[in-house]
Amino acid sequence: MFYEKIYEKLSELIDFDSLLKNQYLKYSSSGFMDLNIDFLRFEGKNSFIFAMAHNFTLNGDVMAHPDMEIRISPKDQIAEALTFQLDCEGIYQQVYKDNKIDTKLKNKLNTFLDKWLTYIKLQNYKLSIDCEELELK
Repeated sequence: MFYEKIYEKLSELIDFDSLLKNQYLKYSSSGFMDLNIDFLRFEGKNSFIFAMAHNFTLNGDVMAHPDMEIRISPKDQIAEALTFQLDCEGIYQQVYKDNKIDTKLKNKLNTFLDKWLTYIKLQNYKLSIDCEELELK
């Protein structure tokens, strides 16, 4: 049930077909950091992985705050967090590492992702750019 809820929230925000076609989407909301969505790779026939991040620049370096890799399975309509990164804090966490699952971290990251998606919706993020638009400029 939990992973279906995350999938539903993501599908309200992201047009997955557009992401797969364009590889990159950017969402904006006045007064907030842009939200960047990057297609990373297919995983088998029925799922793919993308990164979702807020980024800012610090001393010329792009910093993730946060950045998560997320697995989507459209056929099953489920989604789950795989990684979590906060550059300024030096944090990088992986749910699946060395053929093991950190179930405590998995629950923690998916709870965070669920809350993050709620905030994104409340902050009224809208698609502002995709790869096709970048190619035209």
